[in-house]
Amino acid sequence: MILSIWYKVTADGTTHHILYKPEVAEQWRPLRNNMPDLTAYFSDEYGDYPYPQMTVAQGGDGGMEYPMFTVVSSYDGPEFEEKSSYRSILGTTVHEFAHMWFYSALGSNEADYAWMDEGFTSYATTEGMAHLAGQPADHTGARQSVVTMHKLGIAEPFSTPADWFSTNTAYGITSYPGGQMLVDMLGYVMGDAQRDQWLRRYFRERAGMHPDPFDLELFAEQESSLMLDWYFQQVTESTRTVDDAIADLDQRRTGDGVTVDLTLKRKGSLRLPQDVKLTLADGTTQWLNVPLASMHGHKPVPDDWIVTEPWPWVAPEKTVSVTVDSRVEKAVIDPNGETPDVNRLNNSTTLPLRTRVLRAPQPSWSHYELGVRPLAGYADDFGFGGGLQVRGQYFRGERQLRGTVTLWPEVLFSGGDDPVLQDPDLPAPDSRLPSDNDGGSWFEGIDYEFSYEHPVPAFSARSTVSLTAAKRLGVLENQLSLQLPLSSPLADRSERLRLSAVHQLNSSDRAFGLSRTPYAQLRDRQGNALGTRDQIFNPWGQSHAVSARLNYTKAHGGDRVSAVAELGGALRSFDSDVLSGPFDQASRVSLTAQKTADLGALTGRANLQFGLGADGLLPHKRFVLGGRSLEAQWHNDTYRQASAAFEQPVSDAHLVGFGPAGPVAYLRAANGRLGLSGENITAGRLSFGGTPFPTVNALSPLRLSAFSGIGTTWNEGAFLSGFAADNLKADAGIGARYSISEIPHLERWTAQSDFLQGLDVVAKFPLWASDPGRIEGSTDEFDFRWRIGIEL
Repeated sequence: MILSIWYKVTADGTTHHILYKPEVAEQWRPLRNNMPDLTAYFSDEYGDYPYPQMTVAQGGDGGMEYPMFTVVSSYDGPEFEEKSSYRSILGTTVHEFAHMWFYSALGSNEADYAWMDEGFTSYATTEGMAHLAGQPADHTGARQSVVTMHKLGIAEPFSTPADWFSTNTAYGITSYPGGQMLVDMLGYVMGDAQRDQWLRRYFRERAGMHPDPFDLELFAEQESSLMLDWYFQQVTESTRTVDDAIADLDQRRTGDGVTVDLTLKRKGSLRLPQDVKLTLADGTTQWLNVPLASMHGHKPVPDDWIVTEPWPWVAPEKTVSVTVDSRVEKAVIDPNGETPDVNRLNNSTTLPLRTRVLRAPQPSWSHYELGVRPLAGYADDFGFGGGLQVRGQYFRGERQLRGTVTLWPEVLFSGGDDPVLQDPDLPAPDSRLPSDNDGGSWFEGIDYEFSYEHPVPAFSARSTVSLTAAKRLGVLENQLSLQLPLSSPLADRSERLRLSAVHQLNSSDRAFGLSRTPYAQLRDRQGNALGTRDQIFNPWGQSHAVSARLNYTKAHGGDRVSAVAELGGALRSFDSDVLSGPFDQASRVSLTAQKTADLGALTGRANLQFGLGADGLLPHKRFVLGGRSLEAQWHNDTYRQASAAFEQPVSDAHLVGFGPAGPVAYLRAANGRLGLSGENITAGRLSFGGTPFPTVNALSPLRLSAFSGIGTTWNEGAFLSGFAADNLKADAGIGARYSISEIPHLERWTAQSDFLQGLDVVAKFPLWASDPGRIEGSTDEFDFRWRIGIEL
């Protein structure tokens, strides 16, 4: 039996031993050619390989380097049961082999300056892999990793001792891609050729001498004839960030051509020289180099470049004046992305923008990306509609934008008269119940949404402020919010606080959630049936309300707690022919909680909900037993669009929005979407379920469960004085959930569709209900009942 394969290859005086097991021979065999090639390349770039032999052996759980010897695993996965690809093995081997120069022969101190070890090795790894592939090296990923570290708010100085770092992530980024970026960016500062000479001199003159950062600084200054202490101090001993922007561009025609005044602004705290590319109207380009005054010089540049006056260290802005042959159409700072700029959107005189049609925008460091798609829909009270949606985002999902316009032609061109909300030809059966047919104006035929989220690092690294202006199905809402993450981005829990100012307006009865109750069957004098007149109830009541809202959420795995406090009221009173009494309050508090437990193949969940509202709470903000308020239903894109297609979604299609706790049987009540609602609520729910077919592709998103809920809502009394245990209602049954958003083949469409992103179809069968008389069409405690919808 062959236990291992051993290849011995000698080239240019170095003997390579390659050892691996037969079952991974296909992935390892190419190393026979790669290792001699790599040895020659690294020797040319950094200095002669310092040892007589090199052994690469299969083993370990990743990769580990020793002088003249490295072990490389051939398996990946949680249990190392999956064979690694050839490229994975090659990448690890190249990295560990580069350590023979950067650490082994030099003797650098990884404990004090890990970036001098792993960082230089990571730089050499990228260069070596590019050489083997016959492609230019790209170190963009290293810069992006450093930018990500800063945006997460976990940055620490590179020269922090290895065991002093606060997080493993900060250690990993500063040591590996951080050091890699330092080496690569030094070419941007002093010139690539000078940087390469610096690397060779460093290895040549400090091999075996345990070098430190001062050796690097010394050789860099000697090779470049520039002062570079500012570079190493900023990059390795601080957490400063780069954010240089173009603030202004003025140009005027003169006798010699066009004089351009370009103003650069330093929005970050890390100072760097900058290259600027000018694109001229005649199709040519002009490059500028703007050195730092602290450099006492500049890097070598091509003869056709213009070197401007230096940018002083203390000046937040610098205006450089140059003369070019024609007008400047575009100016870009660092057009090749060679610095870790935290916001490259302001590096150009024009926004770097990429548009994708019928595809979701992807996060990008170099540009802002938009996704555009058409919209089509149907709503019973609005007819058929269509429009356009634009979504956008920047690097790491920052600066998210959503813009939507939907037109409802039937409403728009009829001036709000069609589709009719009531049949105007039928007389009201009782003069005391006047006809209510306020369908609004043409404006009801236009829906829109604009939302934008912007980072606000003044509060914390990941804090954001968002502005939303939306009008959907007759309800207008403007909201300004500040979101503050309270937990570390590396924690296994999520904790955040959101502060919002909310403005809502409903101007007509053509609105989401409209319910109709027949008055009576109408007949003429001869007894012929004329039909029925619907009594319309608009739960928004043409109200105008403002409020301030505070949301606190904490989640850990399947456990979650959420607290909401809202304070506000109506600027215009609630108008209704159905409900009596003042409804002018928007103040309420609520607490919801979920606790999960693994029970073998099943998962148990316990949910609680408690809420108190002010006396006279607006109907659309009231708590719904087993569901969510009408306001929450309206906010949910999936439920709003699906339920609006029906005149009475609950009665006609059993379509409901399930809430966090309580019995679901009573969601089908005679009053439509509101179910059993009240100003106050207390509710709970227990469920046990699992995924019966986790390995069957089409059925893996299916979850089955058994549940039981209990709770009640009430209006009377202050605080808990209106609560009565006799009013508690309960149910029990079985349910199923199918997460359509988890189907792999729908990923492209799910990513760009608000409807599909939340489309987890839930069916519940409350076979037992304690109070069937409160359920539409039900009389027996045990009965076949079903509800279908989504979790809100």
